Amino acid sequence: MRRFATLAALLLFVASGAHAQTPGLCEMGTAEGDLDVSNVFARVFNTGSLFLGNSTASGYVVPRTSGNSPVYAAGLWLSGEVGGEVRAAGAVFGGPAFWPGPLNEDGTLPDADDCSAFDRIYVVSTADVDRYEASGEASADLAAWPVGLGAPAVDASGQPLAATSREQVLDLGAGERPVIYGSQTAWWVMNDVGAPHTARETPPLGVEVRVSAFAISGAGGEVAGTPEATFYRYEVLNRGPSTIEGLRAGFYADTDLGDASDDFLHTDTTRSMTVVYNRAETDAVYGTPPAFGFDLLGGAATSTYIPNGHPAMTTGYPATANQYSYRLQGLWGDGSPQREYEHGYQQPSTYPLTPFFYPGDPVTGQFWSPENADGMGTNGFGGNLTFVLAAPPLDLASGERHTVDLAALFAQGADRLDSVTELRAVSDAVQDAYDAGTLWGLGADLTALATPTPLAPEAGAPATQADSVAFSWTPVDGASGYYVRWGFSPSTLFNSRTVTEPSLTLRIFDLTRDARTARFGTQEVFWQVRAFANGGSGSASEPQSVFVYRAGPLTLASGAFAFVESAGPGGSDPCAGSAESRDGCEEVGGNLVYRSLNSTGAYYLNTYSGSYAATALGRFTPNDFEIRFTDEGSLATSVYDLTVRGVPFEVWDIGAVTPGAENDPADDVRLVPTFNSRAPCTFGPGEGFQGVPTPADFPNYVQSSTIGAYYPATTYGEFEAEYRPRVESAPEACFTEPDRARLFSLIDTRRDPLDEYVFGSPEAAPALPEVGTIIRLYTADPPPVAGEPTPGASGEIALTVAPNPARGGATVRLALTAPEAVRVRVLDMLGREVAVLADGPQASGDVALKLPGDLAPGVYAVEATAGERRTTRLVTVVR
Repeated sequence: MRRFATLAALLLFVASGAHAQTPGLCEMGTAEGDLDVSNVFARVFNTGSLFLGNSTASGYVVPRTSGNSPVYAAGLWLSGEVGGEVRAAGAVFGGPAFWPGPLNEDGTLPDADDCSAFDRIYVVSTADVDRYEASGEASADLAAWPVGLGAPAVDASGQPLAATSREQVLDLGAGERPVIYGSQTAWWVMNDVGAPHTARETPPLGVEVRVSAFAISGAGGEVAGTPEATFYRYEVLNRGPSTIEGLRAGFYADTDLGDASDDFLHTDTTRSMTVVYNRAETDAVYGTPPAFGFDLLGGAATSTYIPNGHPAMTTGYPATANQYSYRLQGLWGDGSPQREYEHGYQQPSTYPLTPFFYPGDPVTGQFWSPENADGMGTNGFGGNLTFVLAAPPLDLASGERHTVDLAALFAQGADRLDSVTELRAVSDAVQDAYDAGTLWGLGADLTALATPTPLAPEAGAPATQADSVAFSWTPVDGASGYYVRWGFSPSTLFNSRTVTEPSLTLRIFDLTRDARTARFGTQEVFWQVRAFANGGSGSASEPQSVFVYRAGPLTLASGAFAFVESAGPGGSDPCAGSAESRDGCEEVGGNLVYRSLNSTGAYYLNTYSGSYAATALGRFTPNDFEIRFTDEGSLATSVYDLTVRGVPFEVWDIGAVTPGAENDPADDVRLVPTFNSRAPCTFGPGEGFQGVPTPADFPNYVQSSTIGAYYPATTYGEFEAEYRPRVESAPEACFTEPDRARLFSLIDTRRDPLDEYVFGSPEAAPALPEVGTIIRLYTADPPPVAGEPTPGASGEIALTVAPNPARGGATVRLALTAPEAVRVRVLDMLGREVAVLADGPQASGDVALKLPGDLAPGVYAVEATAGERRTTRLVTVVR
């Protein structure tokens, strides 16, 4: 796949001024850490985001076993001036504004192309230290506690431990220990130089940020409300050569207090706290409405709010460095000030200026608050809102650091306003402990919980056609619940679910997706489980896998859908030596066009949503499909405006075709194409239909009208016979059907394998693919039937493969109750035979065969066939 945008953006930032630091080309961090020993579950990320990142589950849950969340997403925002230029770094909804790892003292990256060596969040608890001191067994994060990166630690005498190298970790045997705030601490380091800030059009500030997040166990109860709170310390280091003038640090939070549609926001200026509470007396999720707040323990200077869906240039989310700076100054996105009363935006100049939104008292109704927006007791603006809370500005010289401490607080009183009162009491208690310097040491000893033992499914169980998988494990004494995680590798268990019983059933749909991608075909999914309790800590079970199948497109090794050019313009070979790329050619015999340029670099294929398109296509597996550009073309319909017109392509269901093989036309079914454009009856290469965003990799490309296809109610020929004469006689060869029922009687609107696809081409010369081009959309075939051995006249075929996953080789065992001829072969996931292990008579009893040790990493099927019986086992080969 060829990409252009990143390099162009990098050159832009390099040229933006003498003070600019060159951003790297790092990938977005994938690390995550969980705070989970108190009455809160909080997930953190090394992208600048809090609570929203890789996972599809709620990233902040309180009370812990309720499953309810008061906040959807949050993150760190920074802005300041470097050499007179406004710069910013601000994470929004999981998108990166920071990248993994530290900066060198001169502000450069350790590796300008790769930050993955630092893509880790370290989580340790007091129980981890207790376990080590009792048994000598250290958790992975305790053993690797990164002293050399700046993680706080002490020596055997309790003195701060100084780093001597970037690679330095704790010497536990010499008495060195991590500094654990509260009962459990997550620590990570990130920077804003790792890659261009293309979405914000700003060079990096040149900062390294070290973060300590911690939770306090409730077993001791030293300070009321702390078991339902989490805490965050951000150390901002200026690694650039110049002073950052007017550096402002703040936090945004999209607060969805249970039901997000009825939220009110308020700023408690005496406590430097923004508060979300309920507008209604009952919340649809929590019942009795709680209150939630962000409290800047070192003091706040400004606050503002963002109504959902408003434009960036006025009251919406910021999109430029200047807009981030305005928001952190307590201004609106256009730089205009907040004024008291009503909604605060563009109020009459006679209304007083204020750096805080809704600073009045909602409990008493005094002054400007959501309970008294106009000074006469009228309720103010509510709903799905976001707040921004910022600390006072300062100048940060090169080499200096600035610390910002944040508390996320929660309280649930007798009613919605009593919850606000209770939250104030929690804030006061936490602030007293912070001011006294005792907050960091709060938290009782943690109770050690046993590790659950997975019971089902069997490790390495084969894929099935089931809609869900039932997981179970041994119960743990003292546990109040269990935390189940799953993902596509043992190190990336991005998804999670909390349950109170030792079992969980998950849909295949949930098992095969995370916040970044959905996967189709046969997938190996890893899972583990850990017990938890408020004041308890336990270890997770070792990840083990289950194979599942999700109907959808076939995917290439890169993860791209196997939507390929099987014939190039004029019927040319898309994989010839002259092809500008060969992605997909070796794997499926066609040139990848899905969000990738074709063999001649003329176009790409895109969809409104990859997961949506894949799910629609998956309903028709194992059949594959073709889009053929021909001289004759087809008639197509827009079901939105009931028009019919000609288009230069045909759409066909070609049945199940082995990737790379010739299509047998005997079972082909012609479909009825569909289209959608900005104006009725129009269709063309540069329509740029707004529903399908242009990929970031193609900034100077435009996209066509959308296309799709329905199966005909009978045949495509009947549809064409009905409408060809009407189209030819209609103005501009576009017929509008006045009888909706007649049009819909000729197409099967329940069966639409293709929906909202577009072609992208250069803006300077937009064009559709040329005549002769054929685009084939492969689907992932269901896995071979697997399960228990099938009884037969000559006995059962009992087949096992171990170890699984296999590293460098494995043993395939057959257990035969009688002599018979057996063929054992190895197939890849495209159904291609890659090895034959046995083919002929075998004696009864145990037969051991060797899996080839030179297989490439991937998933394979080992198939044993005897007569009419067949048994298959899947094996994963890793390196």
